Amino acid sequence: MPPGPKNSANALKRKRPLPGQPGREDEPSEFPDPPPEPSPQPRKRPLSGQVGRADEGGNTPNRPSPQPRDRPRKRPFPGQSGRESGTASPMKRPDTPSDRSQRRPRSRSPRRDDLYGRDNRRDDTDRRSSEPVPHQRKRPTAAARIGPDSREDAQRRQAERSRNGPAPARDTGVHDFVKQHYNAVPERGKDFRNTASLIKELRRYNNWVKAVVIRKACPLAESRRGPPDGRVLDIGCGKGGDLQKWRSQNIAGYLGLDPAEVSIEQARKRYEEMRRQRHGPPIFAAAFDVFDCFGRSIGENAYVRQQGFDEALDMRWGEGGFDVVSMMFCMHYAWESEEKVKRMLKNVAGALRRGGRMIGVVPDSEMISSRIVEHHKKIEGANESNGFDFDDWDPEKPAGTIQEEDKPTEEGEEGVEWGNEFYKVRFPGKTPKDGVFRPPFGNKYFFFLEESVEWVPEYVVPWGVFRGMAEDYGFSLTYKKTFQEVWEENKDDREHGPLADRMGVTETIMDYDLGNVRRLKLSEGEKEASNFYCAFEFTKI
Repeated sequence: MPPGPKNSANALKRKRPLPGQPGREDEPSEFPDPPPEPSPQPRKRPLSGQVGRADEGGNTPNRPSPQPRDRPRKRPFPGQSGRESGTASPMKRPDTPSDRSQRRPRSRSPRRDDLYGRDNRRDDTDRRSSEPVPHQRKRPTAAARIGPDSREDAQRRQAERSRNGPAPARDTGVHDFVKQHYNAVPERGKDFRNTASLIKELRRYNNWVKAVVIRKACPLAESRRGPPDGRVLDIGCGKGGDLQKWRSQNIAGYLGLDPAEVSIEQARKRYEEMRRQRHGPPIFAAAFDVFDCFGRSIGENAYVRQQGFDEALDMRWGEGGFDVVSMMFCMHYAWESEEKVKRMLKNVAGALRRGGRMIGVVPDSEMISSRIVEHHKKIEGANESNGFDFDDWDPEKPAGTIQEEDKPTEEGEEGVEWGNEFYKVRFPGKTPKDGVFRPPFGNKYFFFLEESVEWVPEYVVPWGVFRGMAEDYGFSLTYKKTFQEVWEENKDDREHGPLADRMGVTETIMDYDLGNVRRLKLSEGEKEASNFYCAFEFTKI
């Protein structure tokens, strides 16, 4: 069969014209067609509550865009502005039940229970409620247990305490009472002690006696020009009143122990002031610590262990590291009980090396005994003078009756007191007529000293018992002297005599027969107060 005509289906296929030929479709024309409109981009699904969100049944009808609302404020606390009982806060529109049902619940933290197993969170509906929620305390305080009557009584007692001044110390033992007293004693300063003090002459005299005792006990008392040597343990150091006395003895180390915290702080400040001074002898190394040396072993103290302490009191295993142990106006507090006296002696013996000195000042028990015996003799003489007298016999009175003024007084049996305007001593209980205390421990009296001691309880130190117990712990008595005896023996000494002049203890007067005479500035009352004490020294053998 011959081929078909050229206008067949195959003939309809044309070749693509080359660029520039007519019929080329991508050839730019003189008037190009406008660009086609861009196809619309697919829109994201609107969030819940936005316009255009499709419902389950179909498309969302066109709704006007909601007006923007202000950010809701937090609900004010009860009592603040905007919080009214029974009405909604003006800061927040109250919610209706329908709004709360349509609102999506907020994300909440996991459930947390308190210690008692209760949910410590409040429901959202309670927070959004328009009803006021009363403020409740989680735990009632002490004020909830005080009624109006009790509150009035407390206010009345507070007013009485304000009128009567500070309350006395609690009955917590003599040790705590003494510590509280010395903590409360104010530090008046050197100017007051030297000028305005009522007992300034007595202070100077007592300081001179202590200086003499310290100079005699110092290991370098004969020659103080060598290098610093010797270590001192000051039990009951107080406010550091003896630091300057020890400085003049060229010692190497000093440790002050006292149970009163305030006194230790003041002693530390006084030592720092001495270190800043450029004149005078070189200052020694010192440490201060709060410690009860009569109720505890000083071997527990870190400073004492560093220097050395003989706990077993056996020199074969070592000895203490101190050369002098001083107890000025404090050892009588240990005589509250036999246990405290033994603890005190063991502490001193364990701290001293062989040949060391134990020095101190205590009330003179011999003077106390003589005062008590004198008082009882006076009372007995008064009772004997109140015997039966026929001249005063009244026949109108029945036999056996005694007039009120003829009854014997028991003042001597129940209490003894003596003193003057500078000091006073009072025994509240019965006292022995012969002046010998049995047992020797716990014989309490109250002592008063102007500007220093306000009726503080102290204890009698029977000297014979103390000396015997000290010998049991390896001590030998060097001397025991009253303040008057110390003055008589050292007033003409080439070293201690001029020291008394420099400290203002003496004054020079003109006598027509004897010429210039040095004498004490003390009045008769101050002399009596100073003779209440005695000084002592023991040596460890």
